[in-house]
Amino acid sequence: MSSAFSVQGPAATGSVSSDVRRPTKRSGVAVRRLTLYALLVCLVAMTGCVKQLLLVETTPPGAKIFYNGHYLGESPLTTEFLWYEPYRLRVEHAEYSPLQENGVLKAPPWLWFPLDGVMAVLPLPFRDRHRITFDFQSPQPEHIAAVMEAAESPPTHTGLLEDLRRIHQQRPARHDQ
Repeated sequence: MSSAFSVQGPAATGSVSSDVRRPTKRSGVAVRRLTLYALLVCLVAMTGCVKQLLLVETTPPGAKIFYNGHYLGESPLTTEFLWYEPYRLRVEHAEYSPLQENGVLKAPPWLWFPLDGVMAVLPLPFRDRHRITFDFQSPQPEHIAAVMEAAESPPTHTGLLEDLRRIHQQRPARHDQ
């Protein structure tokens, strides 16, 4: 029996074998390249970052800073934030009246879609800084004097007692039958 194909090796003797091909040098290089590219993409994705910073300064320094009702610390203060959003910033100093500002932290154009994705994976650190300053007016002597006088004098309740007597006298008499 003549055939164009001849069987040689273990299959010719009746044993069963699978046709497993050993990887060639060329396929090993492709796997290494693919692994290297995947590792490079992961490293680039991990190195890129955008730091969003909020800097609050007051004149004079040492004021308590509240961001959306949460105490952050004393001025001057630099803190990171995550979201571009409306904010309510309240600043309190012991010698001055509290100050408040409502505003919106807006993203710069290079952090708008679709550029924000590109900026996040670039292997360079980017910083977006927002600076807010508060200047307290000089303390008003009459305001400070009135507060100090009220704090030092004991509370009086004579007006309250007089009001209760007047209300009681104006009330119509009740007749229980």
